[in-house]
Amino acid sequence: MLIEELIRQSDREQWMSETRIAFDALRTIGYFADGQPEIGLINLQRLMQNKNVPPQLLVASGRKLIAAKRYVEANNMLIAAHLQNETNQSILLQIVQLKLAHPQIAGDLETYLRRLMATRKPPRDVLESALRSVGADTFLFSGDREQLLTDLEQLLK
Repeated sequence: MLIEELIRQSDREQWMSETRIAFDALRTIGYFADGQPEIGLINLQRLMQNKNVPPQLLVASGRKLIAAKRYVEANNMLIAAHLQNETNQSILLQIVQLKLAHPQIAGDLETYLRRLMATRKPPRDVLESALRSVGADTFLFSGDREQLLTDLEQLLK
C-alpha cells in the first residue's frame, strides 16, 4: 500500500504532527477501501482518540468513508467534527444528509436536524427532504415525530 510506504518513510524523517495525522486518516480510509475493515476499524479508533485531529480532516475523511460505503464510520467522523465545531452549518448539513440517506444510522436524526434547523439559513431542499423522510414509515415510531413534522412545516412556510 502506498500509504504504508509513506508512513515508513515518515518514520525516518521528521514529519510534522499534522502530516502524520493526515497519513493516519489516509491509511484508515485505504484499509476500508481495500476490503480490510478490521484493520480499518483499529486505525479509525486510534485516529478518533487523537484529540489533535482537525475538524476539516475529519470531514474530508468522512466524505471518503461515504464513498467507500462505510456509513457508520463516516457518521462517527462527521459527529466528531461537529463536536469540535458545533456552529459549522456545513458539517451539520452533511450529518443530516447522511442520516436521511441511510436510515440505519438515523436514530439520532432529530438531534442534528433540529440543530440544523436552528442555523441562520438551513437549505430548503434538505428541510423538504427531511420532511418527506420523517413523514415516511421509516420514522413512524420516532419519539417526537409529530412535533418535528410540525416544526419542519412551520420553517418551510
